[in-house]
Order: sequence, then C-alpha cells, then structure tokens
Amino acid sequence: MPSVGDADVLIRGENVQVTYGRGSRAVHAVNGVDLTVRRGEVVGAGSRLLNVLDLTDVYMTFFLPTAAAGRLAIGSEVRLRLDAAPEYVIPAQISFVADVAQFTPKTVETASEREKLMFRVKARIAPELLKQHLRSIKTGLPGMAYVRIDPQAQWPEELQVKLPQ
Repeated sequence: MPSVGDADVLIRGENVQVTYGRGSRAVHAVNGVDLTVRRGEVVGAGSRLLNVLDLTDVYMTFFLPTAAAGRLAIGSEVRLRLDAAPEYVIPAQISFVADVAQFTPKTVETASEREKLMFRVKARIAPELLKQHLRSIKTGLPGMAYVRIDPQAQWPEELQVKLPQ
C-alpha cells in the first residue's frame, strides 16, 4: 500500500482565503479552506473539484400568485422552515419580486387565467444571522416560505423565530 505522507503530496493549500468585492462590501468567498492533492488521485476531465459559495448571501426562491406578489414590499418579513430541520423557523426578508410572471398560460384573456400567473420571489436571510451559524449552513435545501402580506398581522406561534443554539 503506498504511503500518504508528504512525499505523495503534489498540491497543498492550507488556510486558503479568497476575498472579492461585491458592491460596497467584501465577500470572503473562501475562508480557511485546506486542500490537498496526492499522487494517484484521479479526477475526470471537466469534473468539479470545489464549489465556492458566499455563505453570507443565502436566500430561498419561491413563487406566489399575482394577488399575493402584488401586495409584497421589498423588506417584508418572511419565515423559512426547511424540510431537513422543520423544528427551526428562520427569519428572512423579501429581497426580490420578479417584474414578469414566470408561469404564463398561452393566452391570458380572462380573470381566472390571470390568477394562474406566478411571480418568482426571493427571501434573503440576514448576513449577520448567517455569520453566527456558518458551520450549519447547507445551501439548496427545500422548504417552505411563509409570507406575511399584512405587516400589522402577528406571526402565529408555530412561526415564531426558533434558531439552533
């Protein structure tokens, strides 16, 4: 069995850090990552070795019908509940509402057909909150987004914020 000591290491990156500008803020795309490639490790051409994500810019995309999307304001409160962790309720805010419907019937001649129009909406989790839970963040998880259309309405008890300790 070949040794996996230092003699077999072809590439080593320790505590790699990459920062780039995004508007007026710095994004720490890679922060403290170690990467080692050893002799004999094989990767197919065109294979992905590493995904670089900004874990302080996490959002959920969902779709709402015209009537609901039209009443949303950027910054409106949202609650997220992930399928993988339904015991937690994560606060977020509306950061985007599409200006064009995403699911459009072939013809939109009646009010009932217009009700089928759906608009893409993004709810972004506050970067300050994400920084407190960097080791727990998993991107791409499915879940449910709950939108409070009336800013005066209270969240029901089951949608009160509940985060991991």
